[in-house]
Amino acid sequence: MTLVGNTKAQADSASPLVALLEVLAAPTAGYGHTVLAALNLVATTPRSATFSLPLDDSHLNPFGALHGACAALLVDATTTLALVAAGCPPGSSVDLTTQYYSAAREGDVLTVVATVEKRGSSLAYTRCVGSVDGKEVFSGTHVKFVREAKL
Repeated sequence: MTLVGNTKAQADSASPLVALLEVLAAPTAGYGHTVLAALNLVATTPRSATFSLPLDDSHLNPFGALHGACAALLVDATTTLALVAAGCPPGSSVDLTTQYYSAAREGDVLTVVATVEKRGSSLAYTRCVGSVDGKEVFSGTHVKFVREAKL
């Protein structure tokens, strides 16, 4: 994972997000770690995070387009990372939806913008859009349970 184009202040504020992404991208992290290892953090705000992902053959389906499972993984991971950027715990998934609009191909650079739309006492509502050169490829919504555990 690479932090791209941020000032030192932005990088410092993104450190919890970077730490979580490094855990998710570790070779022992399970499913998706190879995709997340190539994900670059471009920018953060208090309610969003922007990422880039250069697409290679490992991200594609047999027809040469971005695999739907890869897009769904990006919805899951980037919206969770946006929650962390907003100071929330990563939480547990309650609902995840992905919509597919157009193909992205090997060599394309995918930009994913994930935002926290609303956070209540128990649930957080997030959204992301994946695009190539401004053309939407997919979007998704992700509802997460974010209440702190009571011990």
